[in-house]
Amino acid sequence: MKELFSAYLKNPTLDNFRSLRTAFISDKQFDPYSDELDGVGRLVHEARYEEAVNLIRKHLLPGYLLSPSAHMNLSIALGKLGKDDDAKVEKKIAGLLLSGIEMTGDGTPQAPFQVTRISDEYDYLAAYQLGFRQQSLEELNQRRLDRLELDNGKAVYFDVTDLAR
Repeated sequence: MKELFSAYLKNPTLDNFRSLRTAFISDKQFDPYSDELDGVGRLVHEARYEEAVNLIRKHLLPGYLLSPSAHMNLSIALGKLGKDDDAKVEKKIAGLLLSGIEMTGDGTPQAPFQVTRISDEYDYLAAYQLGFRQQSLEELNQRRLDRLELDNGKAVYFDVTDLAR
């Protein structure tokens, strides 16, 4: 896993991202619905940066290595602790992971984005400051798609077929 992660960070191509994602979601310990980091945002907001860093680092594997928000929250917390170089690295990783998601499709039903966790969908929306009204699950061509209806009336689609197995 670490080799594939390093390979993607060094050469962020669609093929490298897909290889990494496939290996990641195939890991028997991976749970796309785990919630160990649900309180990290609160810890960061409450300036409990050391706790946030420790919690994120504890759970990056097996569940959050490919989570843009885990790396972004880690970047923020490290920055607040004066660890600027580490914070820059984590911010770069968050951006590369978001780019990886974007390379997998265009957000339409025909080419939905592929995510590793449901929270990645919200990371995408947050990165582009998109609000949403509702989420629904649709089936198209034997694929399970999360449809997020945006505040602007448009919709963005995420393929969650692999996560439902």
